[in-house]
Amino acid sequence: MPSCASYALECNEHWCKLILEGRKSMEVRSYPFPEPLAGQRVLLLATNGQAGRPALGDGISAGSTDAKAVGWVIFDGIQRFESASEFEGAYGEHCVPSDSPFAWAPRGPALYGWRIREYERAREPCPLPRMTRLLRSVYEINP
Repeated sequence: MPSCASYALECNEHWCKLILEGRKSMEVRSYPFPEPLAGQRVLLLATNGQAGRPALGDGISAGSTDAKAVGWVIFDGIQRFESASEFEGAYGEHCVPSDSPFAWAPRGPALYGWRIREYERAREPCPLPRMTRLLRSVYEINP
């Protein structure tokens, strides 16, 4: 599976599961969608880290067991949330409850919803390829 993607996204295992079950059609981040990912397959890296903190380092060695490659997504569009009501109105897409540390907050960072156009679950988690952090939780897969 890693050969089908040039980029990867670190994501909590809970959110990965909802995405790959088709129950979550928007991923919420506190930074805008990186343009290189537009229309690209992005490998989902399931982690069990602390909420809001990266579980992975800047570089990931091939075969690392720090995360699981559980599937891929293609993102298609972005929504910037400007208010709690706007965020709560999109709950059916992002599945983030209003009392979550990932929910919209009046004095918090801007929130962006990355719309998921396609997704596919891996038949079984596959070994991680070698990767380098590109931006926050986004990695570039190294050949």
